[in-house]
Amino acid sequence: MGRGQAFTDHRETEVVKTTTRTTVKPLSSSRETGWMWQARYLPLIILTVLFAGVLAALIGISVLLAQTTAKLNTCNAARPQGVTAAPTVTVGPTGPPVEPEEKLIYRLSEANEGILPTHYDLILQIHVPVTSAADEPIPVADRFTTKGSSVAITLRTTKANVTTITLHARHDVPEGSQSGHLQKFKEGAVTVTEKPISTKSKTIPVTSVEYLKADIIVIHLGEALTATTENITVEYSLKFEFEGFIGDDNEGLYRSQYKKGSDTKYLVTSHFQAYKARRAFPCFDEPGIRSTFTTTLRYPATFLMTRTNTAEVRPAQNWVAPNGTVLWKESVFERTKPMPVYLNAFLVSSADDFKANTVESDLNTPPLPISVIGNADIIAHGAYALAQSQAIMKELAKVYQEPYDWPKLDMVGVPDYNAGATENWGLVVYRESSLMYEPGVSTADQKRGVSAIVSHELSHMIFGNLLTTEWWGDVWLNEGFASYIEYRLMEAANPNWGTKYLFTYWTTKRALESDSQPTTHALHNPAVQTPAQIDAMFDVISYEKGAAVLHMMSGVMREPVFTAALVRYIDRMKGTGSVKYEDLLAELDNVVAPAESSFDLTTHMKNWILKAGYPVLTLTRSAANPGALSFKQTKFTLPIGANDTSIAPDATVWDIPFTLINGGVLGADAVSAAAERTCWLTARSAETLPDECSTVTDALASDDSYLFANVQQNGFYRVNYDRDNWDKIISALSKIDLGADAADFTILHDPISRGQLIDDAFNLAKIGLTPSADITKPGDYSIPMHLVDGYITTETKYGPLASALDNIRYLEQMLRGPTTYPPFSAYMTRLMTPLYESASPWDNAWTDAAEPNATPNSEETYDSVMFNNLIIETACFYEVDGCLKEAVRRFSAWLNLGPDQAFAPGNSSAPLNIIQTKSLALCYGMRSGSSAQWNDMKTLLINSTITNSNKLALLRGMACSDDDSRIEELLELSADGITIRAQDVGSAFSYIARFPKGHALAWNYLQKNWKTLARRSSIIADIGGSLKSNWQLAQLRELYEVALDGKEPRDVPEAAAFERAIARVETNILWTSKYAAQVASLVKTLRQPNP
Repeated sequence: MGRGQAFTDHRETEVVKTTTRTTVKPLSSSRETGWMWQARYLPLIILTVLFAGVLAALIGISVLLAQTTAKLNTCNAARPQGVTAAPTVTVGPTGPPVEPEEKLIYRLSEANEGILPTHYDLILQIHVPVTSAADEPIPVADRFTTKGSSVAITLRTTKANVTTITLHARHDVPEGSQSGHLQKFKEGAVTVTEKPISTKSKTIPVTSVEYLKADIIVIHLGEALTATTENITVEYSLKFEFEGFIGDDNEGLYRSQYKKGSDTKYLVTSHFQAYKARRAFPCFDEPGIRSTFTTTLRYPATFLMTRTNTAEVRPAQNWVAPNGTVLWKESVFERTKPMPVYLNAFLVSSADDFKANTVESDLNTPPLPISVIGNADIIAHGAYALAQSQAIMKELAKVYQEPYDWPKLDMVGVPDYNAGATENWGLVVYRESSLMYEPGVSTADQKRGVSAIVSHELSHMIFGNLLTTEWWGDVWLNEGFASYIEYRLMEAANPNWGTKYLFTYWTTKRALESDSQPTTHALHNPAVQTPAQIDAMFDVISYEKGAAVLHMMSGVMREPVFTAALVRYIDRMKGTGSVKYEDLLAELDNVVAPAESSFDLTTHMKNWILKAGYPVLTLTRSAANPGALSFKQTKFTLPIGANDTSIAPDATVWDIPFTLINGGVLGADAVSAAAERTCWLTARSAETLPDECSTVTDALASDDSYLFANVQQNGFYRVNYDRDNWDKIISALSKIDLGADAADFTILHDPISRGQLIDDAFNLAKIGLTPSADITKPGDYSIPMHLVDGYITTETKYGPLASALDNIRYLEQMLRGPTTYPPFSAYMTRLMTPLYESASPWDNAWTDAAEPNATPNSEETYDSVMFNNLIIETACFYEVDGCLKEAVRRFSAWLNLGPDQAFAPGNSSAPLNIIQTKSLALCYGMRSGSSAQWNDMKTLLINSTITNSNKLALLRGMACSDDDSRIEELLELSADGITIRAQDVGSAFSYIARFPKGHALAWNYLQKNWKTLARRSSIIADIGGSLKSNWQLAQLRELYEVALDGKEPRDVPEAAAFERAIARVETNILWTSKYAAQVASLVKTLRQPNP
């Protein structure tokens, strides 16, 4: 799954047995969530049994069946020799409703031992009109339902005496509905029939059906199922006829809407990951359960663009519903390969409005059709993604030696999608703005984003689809791999961008920050059970830490060896498809072991996977003996509350892959070689390095230069040094010539290392670990602030600059106050002015080779564009005079273009360079803008047909207003569900909260309107996590109680976000009390003019 996802509420249901029938009315609300089984169209569950065996098996089964009734023997006698007939079941009354004790079943494997679903025959009937017009032929009562749908699940059991079948089915009611739960079956509704169906059948009672939490149902049978053995195969067909809702919450099977002229039009699509397939049809909704699927879609004839995971068996045919007058079409699709149910995907849309661009790729033989599908008005913008997909798929197949074994690859962009994308096999669904790139209008960052998300999703074709985590407690085996591989694929497809070195900034840095929270979790998390807990696993730890740990494995093993091991892992595990972390480590060990018999990767990596957090490695060089280096590792954890202990008590000892280089070593090759000389530090502490580290002790020569550990940040840990070593690093960095020749290249010339140093220094200071110049005093911020202040104006690379400014932004948020903010803001203005003036950032345009009149190979590196934009962002934020004046000039010129030209292609050739800097010009131009200008932007936002990415640029600009009433109006617009799509509400709140006034207004709005907002987890993370006072903490906890609403945290989707936010606020409170005055005093001494 791509980044940016969020999940909506997953409400619980009670355990109820009943035999009465209840009429359930369709929802009248336009914001139904999920779907619910409808009792007024009674579900039909048919258990169909096919016995195939030889004479010996027939005898055995006959003995068993003889114990039921004589009628069964009569049926069997009438059947051909060698075929064993199964009984059919007529269900009798089950008695009055029974309220059993609460059952907590979250894993089907816990309740269904031995039961294996092998195939689904799914028929979905889509009752959705093309438009919202009142004259649409679909009856109003049937609209937005799947009335008339059915699914037949073929299954078998390998365990004897099975009398229950447990699976998932949506039986919850959306909030606000007046209808009850469907909790009833009546006589004749559940039958067991032989396969093929025969009129000669014997009936067996089904005792009851239970509805449990997490949309689990349990079917209790009056007779045990017969187990499949070596001698006989017994298959059952479990059939449901059902009606469900097609909601508008972007989850399960849902409807999305878009404008075509003055019409509101609909399409139907799906988002099932991780546990939302049950919202569309009854199923075994777990990642470790793989089945094949045959799908039939029935839909109004006005829809003709239909897609699922596989190709159509034949062109769509006319279909007439029983007693129906609406003209329908029916599309039947080919059988899939075995896959988890969440990888199913559907698209039903208008052929006039949605088009496909297709190429026949030479990736496979015969050629593989790859398509981009999207709104016909912007389908041309999918050309870049289409070209990227071909290059990416070729690289993926070449590196991992695994061809794409699927008949097609469709990539569809839909207007509403909570995630950035989902990797459904054969039909990858993207948020429209994540897939479309418009030359001359879209920014460099948007182009990079398209490449990144396509790389990520297509990585899943192997790591996620072909090999799927057995359970969501190891989701990093899907998402960590895709996050790791996407950078390699993106670099291969765009070698001139210069983004490869940014892996550690985008991934490792973010993972280290998240994993330092006391609320973090391990990569392998066996505690995951509930839907809310599953949601919480799709986070920075599973994505970024998973990728960083894989990067560490690759660094230790060397990339070619690591890749070869992955090739073997894929080949060994693709037969079963379901994987555990032990499978990965075993194969990595198998590849390395012949060469290094003492190398035990499983042991070395165990705590990196099974334990939360990571270590900080403190190195101390002996002044008396420069050749001696002591080390100590402790868990790096942010303190919370009044607890002044920076390192939480933890007995974990990590096996640390240790690399070391001396600052006096010259040459880029020498730096790379040092990154490969690895030894393991397996003790908590020692006065000297272990003997096996002799390969790295060259760095400890008598040379008096500084030491640098964790070379090029291959390891997932932080490094601290003694004060003398830190001072030497600060001195060397302040004198560095970043334009030096390769022969004079040192470790500090490496941008990865500069970013690593800066991030480690600030975070060590954050918990008081940086050594003070006065050994009698605790650590302070002098090391990180002098590190940055001494050299940053000469920085030329985006990664290190961003690392510095990210950490400084935390200081800015914490120092907001009448006595601490003015000196800090004044210092930042002094710091950014020379950097802004030397860079001329507005004039450094990205010239896209696809733009009109562009010369070949004229595209600049992505790094340089982002570097310049970051300078503008920061300089204007701290009110560098030249920056603000230029922003106002460009903003005014942009408004003067008029609404028809404001986002028209081709403006990149104008001197304003509005493409790359438009969001910055709109923001800081609007900062001092007038009400009339703000209203002009509002008109564009509401009435324009511009792309969603351009709407977000407008939104960001409007969010920068310094006027309370405008921000309050924007908050209302962002949450109305019309102006801004629900998927973008989190982004809107993030933009608004960038400035102190906006943050306060957003926090107040969030508290008052909690229950009506979408994307609440991301809003809590952005808004709640940056609060810093005790009274705000009390407000946050009070809001958490509102969100819990009497439920257990494990059952509330936003619980994890709240708990992380509360821990961060406790850290913020402690930090403010210890460091705010200190930092405010320190910055007064920096960058002052000479007297």
